[in-house]
Amino acid sequence: NENATKWIRSLGFPASEAGNRYYYGGGTPVGNAFTGVRYLISRASTVLDDSAWEQIASSESCYAYRNQYDLPIGFRANASLLEYDPNPEANPFDNLNTLFRLATGIETPLFTMLEVDSVDYGGADALKNSYGNYTYHTDASAESHSLQYNYRVPLDTTLYGYMNLQDVSNITILQNGVYKGYFNNGKQGFIFPMGTYQGADTASVSMTLPKDAVSGLIVLYMYQINPDVLEQGFAALQNGGITLTEASDTKLSGTLTAEQDGVCYFSIPYESGWHAKVDGVKTEITPIAGEMVAVPVTAGTHTITLTYCPKGFIAGACCTAGAVLLLLAVSFVQWKTGKRLLQPVPEEQAEFAVPEKEKAEETES
Repeated sequence: NENATKWIRSLGFPASEAGNRYYYGGGTPVGNAFTGVRYLISRASTVLDDSAWEQIASSESCYAYRNQYDLPIGFRANASLLEYDPNPEANPFDNLNTLFRLATGIETPLFTMLEVDSVDYGGADALKNSYGNYTYHTDASAESHSLQYNYRVPLDTTLYGYMNLQDVSNITILQNGVYKGYFNNGKQGFIFPMGTYQGADTASVSMTLPKDAVSGLIVLYMYQINPDVLEQGFAALQNGGITLTEASDTKLSGTLTAEQDGVCYFSIPYESGWHAKVDGVKTEITPIAGEMVAVPVTAGTHTITLTYCPKGFIAGACCTAGAVLLLLAVSFVQWKTGKRLLQPVPEEQAEFAVPEKEKAEETES
């Protein structure tokens, strides 16, 4: 539903509430874990984020990967996660930092921004409005228009970028001036992995504007991930993961051990048809931001069961069953009495019978 699309867009995935759809453009370990992305098939090239994905198979130019920061479909998180209020219009890295902090309790930011070190413009110029926000203007006499932003990496790390620019179809990634990969840029902004860099490396994002481009807005963020915070946080969430004992399209059941009171977060969009039981006791679902399923848990080992029944399904099933029983009752009475309870309509009273007046007019003519 639309709330799920907002949730996904707030995590940096390309998504549109207007079209109620979303895509996958690369993502981050946090975004992948909280949406349940476990495997990836790449048909164009190898993934840039090799620190998060493990290649498990390949065939010609097609590659399959396993998420090395995968979390179970349900895992224990701090109760403060209930305070999370996603803003799809905000900087997605701020959303991810807040989500990870509330879920794990780690105050050190997972992502920290990088400032632009230098720029290379060809047939265009751009004015910086604020961090990551620019207004560009092209030179009408130039044959081509290009923009490139260069970042000096201070230490060994993995980088992630975010871009929202309507006039560009492809984003090219360079490492120390050497081609590293590219991404297709759609109408929705999204986070894309830049890969792993060594301290003093230069990471660049290059784009070519259409020939008829005159001016426009650019949103381009660059962030580095803190590997220590990532490992510490994921270890805590993984330890509180649920072990499934039963799984179907309408039921999930499993056990988890919570070291502290909190919530069990599920990477399942919330609908009113979901119901939960903890240790056999009916428990109210407390969805995160009204969008993702979460169940409160206390410290200790618990069995959690989720069941799904669409709203109105029981009432509809009862009406259907009642209609079938009525039909069977009518058939039984007719069989016992040998008399039809529903008599056929006489031909002269049938819906398409010709009225007497029309018959008279036909006779006169």
